[in-house]
Order: sequence, then structure tokens, then C-alpha cells
Amino acid sequence: NLINYAYACCAGLDFFPEMDGLILSQQGEGVYLFNESTDTWSTIQAGIPSGTTYGFAEYNPVHKVVIFGSTNSLYKLSSNRVITQLNNPPISFYDGSAWLSIHTVDPVSGDYIILAPTSFDIYFYNVLTDTWINTPMNAPFGGSSGVVATPINTYGVILFVNCIVNGS
Repeated sequence: NLINYAYACCAGLDFFPEMDGLILSQQGEGVYLFNESTDTWSTIQAGIPSGTTYGFAEYNPVHKVVIFGSTNSLYKLSSNRVITQLNNPPISFYDGSAWLSIHTVDPVSGDYIILAPTSFDIYFYNVLTDTWINTPMNAPFGGSSGVVATPINTYGVILFVNCIVNGS
């Protein structure tokens, strides 16, 4: 069972266990839920988020929410299907080149960790207070293209992996 949407390049997708399904945030179209047990799509809210060519969605297992957005917008989805628009981030999640921001969650605090495109600065985002902290750190490997990040809950750490191609 598939949903028909216009631009696959611009969507955010993540599994939301408390909603028993996949969350799809499609830029300019809306936010949808695919329920695996019923094999159906439903609309959570149409018409948001507005955005351009980059979208993301990131589940937070500590706070049981999904944040999603696009280039300069940010929203929070709770397990009771309430969407809240959050303050604009201090960075753009997409800079118009090949660099995209990387989003993951600290498995201990529940803060989101964001690797900014272009500058490669590391930001902490507290979804409960809707506040950002620009850390004095930046990625030691440079660049966010070819980078993946995942929390390792057992050890309370985040693993970043960078793909280096042709020595660059």
C-alpha cells in the first residue's frame, strides 16, 4: 500500500514506535503515518511543513517524539498526533550544495545532536525547552556528506562514521 507524493528527494522518514508506524514528512505536502498492522496510510496534518529541497525526520526514544522539518523549519510530533511548530533553528539544515545536516539523539540526555552543513559545527538541541547550544566542537572528519550517525544505547554514546572516497 503506497502513498502518492510528489518529491521523494525532499521527505523525512522515521519509525515512531509509540504510533506503531512510519512517519513521512513531505515538504509542502503534509505529515503522514503508515500503520504496518493495518497496511494503511493516514494523514496526520496536510499542508506542512513548508520547505525546499531537503527534509528530515528523527525519532527520539528518550522523549518519545519525532522532530522533522526542512531547510530552516522545525516541528515536533508527539505520540498523540499533535504537531507543534518549534523556533527556527540557528542554522540551515541544507546549504544548497551537497552538504546536509546530520541528526541523531543522545541516548542519555535525549538532546538532539546536529552536525551543521558547511561549517561542520556540532549543535545540541533540547526538544523539551526548544533551545539550541552551539558547542565549541566541530566534526574532526570535516564535512557531513557521507556521514552517518547512530546512538548506541548500551554504552550511552553516539557513533559517527565518515566515508572517505579517493582520499578526500
